[in-house]
Amino acid sequence: MVLPHRHQAKFLIYPLNKIFLFLQVISLKGQLIFLVNEICGGILLFRYTIRHFLFTLISSMIIYNLYIFILNKEWE
Repeated sequence: MVLPHRHQAKFLIYPLNKIFLFLQVISLKGQLIFLVNEICGGILLFRYTIRHFLFTLISSMIIYNLYIFILNKEWE
């Protein structure tokens, strides 16, 4: 009769612990990926908003300057 090794109980539970740890890592990785996506999406949205705002500002300044230029030409 072969006696069980004193570490055998640990090795019986070990694969379950490994699977559980793997699932925890996947969950953490998923949360991290979600967080990174949220941050990148926020940065992209922020950059788009700034670009849109600057485009609107510059185009309105150009239109306003043309309007003033035309008004000045009419008064001459």
